[in-house]
Amino acid sequence: MLKLKARRVVSVILMVFMLVSFVGIDYARAQTVSASSDDSDGMKKGLIGALVILGVVGIYKMIKNHREETYQNHLSKGKMYLGKGEYGLAIRDLSQAKDVKDSVEVNRLLYNAKEEYKKRHYQLGSDYLSEGNWELAYNEFEKVRFYDNNYFDTNEKYNLAYQRLRELRLKRIAVIDFEDTTYRYNLGSRATSLFAAQLLDRNPKFIEVVERKQLDAILEEQQLGATGLIDSETAKEIGNILGVDYLVVGKVLSGSVNKDESSEYVETWDGKQKKRYHVQKQSYTKVIFKLLDVSDASIALSKTVTKKATYSEYYYQDESIIIPSDEEMIDRVLTEAVDEFAQDVYQKYEL
Repeated sequence: MLKLKARRVVSVILMVFMLVSFVGIDYARAQTVSASSDDSDGMKKGLIGALVILGVVGIYKMIKNHREETYQNHLSKGKMYLGKGEYGLAIRDLSQAKDVKDSVEVNRLLYNAKEEYKKRHYQLGSDYLSEGNWELAYNEFEKVRFYDNNYFDTNEKYNLAYQRLRELRLKRIAVIDFEDTTYRYNLGSRATSLFAAQLLDRNPKFIEVVERKQLDAILEEQQLGATGLIDSETAKEIGNILGVDYLVVGKVLSGSVNKDESSEYVETWDGKQKKRYHVQKQSYTKVIFKLLDVSDASIALSKTVTKKATYSEYYYQDESIIIPSDEEMIDRVLTEAVDEFAQDVYQKYEL
């Protein structure tokens, strides 16, 4: 919101500056009607210079007044929230005030707000910890750690709450090779590897993904199906052997890349005809994802994701461009599709 207001102010300032400049020029020209050419030139330059200076001074005052108004607005709100004991809101507004003007007053108030914020949430976390409410304790100590990792024994208490909570909430997941009905680009294997990578890139604290080598070894040893939408008995058996809670399975329904090229002669700035080329590539994929609960092979989460991507470029004869390969185009949409479901799984089981 603040950035939007700032852009509006800059737009108004530029309009005023342009208006002042044009008015100055027109006014100076009008004076030339009744004056000699030498006097007229001098008068015109003087008037333009004076008006431009006035415009710059006016713009400077507008900017200064706007910044001061913004600063005072956030400072006032920060003080109000601080007085009410709403320290999170106080920190927000005082930080915004500091972004405008780094004054002694705002730094003092911001320091006080953060200290009170840490004190309150540390005490709440300690109370929840003594009650055995691990999740609330974990959340409160995370708030303290956001501003100060070394606040008293916050780290020690945070780790205790986290370990207790992890014992209760940890979900172990195995990713089964996705079925590929396209038989192109090796999409099933790609989607399988991408899903595990995209989920782990989020650094989950309460989700653990079984290593691929471990999964493959057990599937081979037990002669269990390793691809596609597996049946309930196989899901239960894999879950029991691996000690996992969920299986991620999927099916790549489609994956394709189309390419169009065309050319035409266009007129350049110097009046010559030059051949211009246009290349366009489009990639598309559709994937079914399912998260199976191994206890009964029920579907805990399901989603069908469709993604498209387009590359388009114009270039002239004798120019060279780098056109993405079909593999790069299909990887783009496949990554987006997999990432969407990985985010759903992450949000379901992470705090």
